[in-house]
Amino acid sequence: MHRLLPFLLLTFALGACRSSRPGAEAEPVRVMSFNIRVDVASDGADAWPNRVEAVAATIREADVVGVQEATPAMLDTLMARLPEFRRFGVGRGADGGGEQSAILVRRDRFDVVAGGTFWLSPTPSEAGSVGWDAALPRIATWARLDDARGPTFTVVNTHFDHVGETARRESAALIAERAPRLAEGGPLVVTGDMNATPDTDAYAALAAVLGDARLVSESPAQGGDATWNAFGNATDDRRIDYVFVGDGVRVLRTATLDRTIGDVLGTDDPRLPSDHHAVTATLAF
Repeated sequence: MHRLLPFLLLTFALGACRSSRPGAEAEPVRVMSFNIRVDVASDGADAWPNRVEAVAATIREADVVGVQEATPAMLDTLMARLPEFRRFGVGRGADGGGEQSAILVRRDRFDVVAGGTFWLSPTPSEAGSVGWDAALPRIATWARLDDARGPTFTVVNTHFDHVGETARRESAALIAERAPRLAEGGPLVVTGDMNATPDTDAYAALAAVLGDARLVSESPAQGGDATWNAFGNATDDRRIDYVFVGDGVRVLRTATLDRTIGDVLGTDDPRLPSDHHAVTATLAF
């Protein structure tokens, strides 16, 4: 294993936390979950180089973003367009490479004061471990964010397996058990592509301890229910991308950003930024 990997993977904590303004009212935080679709040339006109500008523009609409299917090269390209954001996370491979469930946060507002990555398997601390009937290693990355405009809170971002039903159920149970402990009693947000619709055991395991932001929002949800779009070729209405919240977190409004590249960039491009729509939730702690 690469000699730097233990530092990257192990949970860390930093002592000095930036405090919000005494007596000031906390500002809401717009959180996003966005599967940005891995870079594969076979996507043709929908391949990453043709979508990156729209993905970057979409991310700019949020304060904290959990991305899925993001390789290091994709993140390098993306972050070059997003200097106002910093990224946190490692890849799912045993050497820390491969796809990440990275967390992106605005530099001028948040400090990452603790965080880490664990694997969705019976051995969460074993880098590269594959859990249950999963086809691939799967991870969750978490970060505790000190907010210059509000209280410290914890965000967990993940991507469940696309094949293993048992893996999705057990992954959900692992996150439902571990995420509240990581939050240490503070506000908690969980983002991710769960590859699970609301009628599944995996969803039920999460919903037993967390609130589905779209369902508990104080305002009617904007956009359609479906989040997977297959670049406009989806034949069903699968909602598999979520923002979940812990106790005490108010959801002011939510949205599924089911828009074309043209909608995002102000052009006439009818393609979509990804094969998933981004979902957002505006939260108050």
